[in-house]
Amino acid sequence: MKLKSFNYNNVPVGYGRKPILYINVETGAFRFNVSASQLIGIGGAKRVSIHQDEDKTEDMYVSLDMRGFPVRVDAPKDNENMAYVFKNKALAETLFADLTNNSKSLRVPIGREPVNIDGTKYWPLITAALKGGKND
Repeated sequence: MKLKSFNYNNVPVGYGRKPILYINVETGAFRFNVSASQLIGIGGAKRVSIHQDEDKTEDMYVSLDMRGFPVRVDAPKDNENMAYVFKNKALAETLFADLTNNSKSLRVPIGREPVNIDGTKYWPLITAALKGGKND
């Protein structure tokens, strides 16, 4: 018998996938997959903030921000391909609970092209995808 093993060290995690922010409203976990982490430039001692347009509350963005939530490595594959996470239950409940369709978690696509305002890049969270019930 010759077995081929599939495990964390030999199966790509997150490669070639769309940038996604996973939000668990129940625990307050915000997890950026590998593609999202690379797109935004999350890494090291970076911090992120979530922003909401006060005029169009369904429009939300994520940015690197020195005053933001500190992120930590989640599920490291290697030094260059890591997912990152932060936790804040109050934020999850305040901004995203009404988008869950009675599910405890969300998969929010992140737009690949940031909006640049005063030199800061804001990546759009595609919340329109959630309105049709396309959650976990």
